[in-house]
Amino acid sequence: MNFPRWACGLLFAISVSAAQPALAADLTYLDFPQAVRAHVPEEKGPWQGISLGLLGTYGFSGGENAVTNLNGMKGLMGGGLVGLHGQLGRWVIGAEFDGTFGSIRDDRNYGRANLRTLTDQPPLKPLRPKRDTGAPALIKPDPLPEQKPNGKGPHQLQSSSGQNVPAAPTSAKTIDRAKASLDELYTLRGRVGYTFNDLLLYATGGVGIAHVKVRAENAQGNYRDQGYGLTPVVGAGAEYRISRELSVRAEYLRLMPFEVAKASFDGAHMVRAVVSYHLPAF
Repeated sequence: MNFPRWACGLLFAISVSAAQPALAADLTYLDFPQAVRAHVPEEKGPWQGISLGLLGTYGFSGGENAVTNLNGMKGLMGGGLVGLHGQLGRWVIGAEFDGTFGSIRDDRNYGRANLRTLTDQPPLKPLRPKRDTGAPALIKPDPLPEQKPNGKGPHQLQSSSGQNVPAAPTSAKTIDRAKASLDELYTLRGRVGYTFNDLLLYATGGVGIAHVKVRAENAQGNYRDQGYGLTPVVGAGAEYRISRELSVRAEYLRLMPFEVAKASFDGAHMVRAVVSYHLPAF
């Protein structure tokens, strides 16, 4: 009585066991869609990109030693700069162009141009004699001693008694005035630096174009000229990033000696402070 029911159960178990390998094979070859990966752009270095800056300069120089013989030029300048930099790891490589305007200058006697020296004064005019009123003169002045050169120099005279007396000042001009100034400076420089997170230490070098003026007046004549001179420029500095957009720096530049016409300048030393705004990296 129970045989048919048992046989049916056995056949069902055998059929299920035979179907399991085929079902597993079908599940193996199911092609599930892969998850879509979002594209994350590679982050650029914080020093990479374009920078615009404002700068102030204190400059001093050995002076000009061909025309004016001045050796104490100094002064202030101000201007702006633009830079383009790339970053490879911790190394920063780029270039900058800047222009500054002001006056690094020195002068001799031009500070008192309206005060003429004694020898530059016109000769004194003789006093007019008073009208004769018939009154007796109280004192009769002694005549001046006869003077003649004593042969000991152009400024020594000798009286008839043999005593030396100084000669009266002449009216010949002895002007000695000079001034020189550097009022424009443009530089195009490369920069190579190494970063320590927000701090960049760098060296810089390139060429500079300086506009100078010179003027001299002395016994040899008058000279006045102005023009542009080309000079090599080297320097170094440190720049600190106070935010992703702003940085501040201290920088030193050395202008090598250069010439403009007859004038010869002993270069210049520039100590500069810069505030820069960094545009988004390219």
